[in-house]
Parts: sequence; structure tokens; C-alpha cells
Amino acid sequence: MSARVIRLSRFLRWGAAAVFCCVLAPRLLGDAVDYVNPLICTKGDNGQQFPGAVVPFGLACVSPDTDGGAHSGYYYESTNIHGFSHLRAGGAGCGGVGGNILMKPGIGSFTSDRNLYKEPYQKSSESASAGYYSVALNSGIKAEMTASPRVGFHQ
Repeated sequence: MSARVIRLSRFLRWGAAAVFCCVLAPRLLGDAVDYVNPLICTKGDNGQQFPGAVVPFGLACVSPDTDGGAHSGYYYESTNIHGFSHLRAGGAGCGGVGGNILMKPGIGSFTSDRNLYKEPYQKSSESASAGYYSVALNSGIKAEMTASPRVGFHQ
């Protein structure tokens, strides 16, 4: 084989690989964000991560706070939600109770007793994806959260 044929063959192979990687693969596989599972590392070892809504390098990390003494404030096996906090550090490996600025949607009169305002939730209704979290509380309230680089949004 001549050197030209070999160079042409290499060019075609690398060109075909580039076309596949840059054009065809994203269309066949979908967006990388579709493969994100925020519930990873929320069970066992007292939960080191949280499943809430956050953007990369964002200030707001809107996520549920549950029973269970998890370092991140969320424990997968818990059955009660205390509320949804905004500022937290996941995976830090130190003790804590989750985030700050706790908000809790509810029906009825206000109480500051954490044991009274915690509420059971429907585990099967819990949904978490990149930048989004939702759950249905037993009171009938559906809580949905998303985040921007500086703010957390509730619905």
C-alpha cells in the first residue's frame, strides 16, 4: 500500500469516529443530564448526599430535611419530612442536620416544635432529576423545587 492510501484510510477512520461521537451519539444516547440520579449516596452511612435541586456551583441547594440523623439532612429510608432547606454542603463527611433556611408547606396552625410539624410523605411519589425535586406529602400537598445559580424556587 502506498503512503497516500494509508493516510486516507486513517483520515476516514478518524473522520467516521468524529462524526459518530459528535453528531450521531448524542442523538442516539440523549443528553448526559438524562443519566443523572440525585438519589445516589442518600442511603447507608447516614446519607452523605442530598437529592434536591441544585445547579453546578450554585448557591441554593433546595432539598428535603428528614429524620434519620443524616449528615446532609436527608436520609433515603426516612418516612418523615421536616421541611425543605436552601443552603447545605453535601458529601462533607461531618455531622450536621442539613441545611439552613428551612421552609415547610403545610395546612393548619403554625408550630415551631419540629416533632409536630414533621410530616410523612409518599416515598413512591418522590422524583429527583438534575435541577429538580418533587414529593407528595400525606397532607395532600405536592412540593416541587428547582434552583438557579443564586435562588431556590418552590411550588
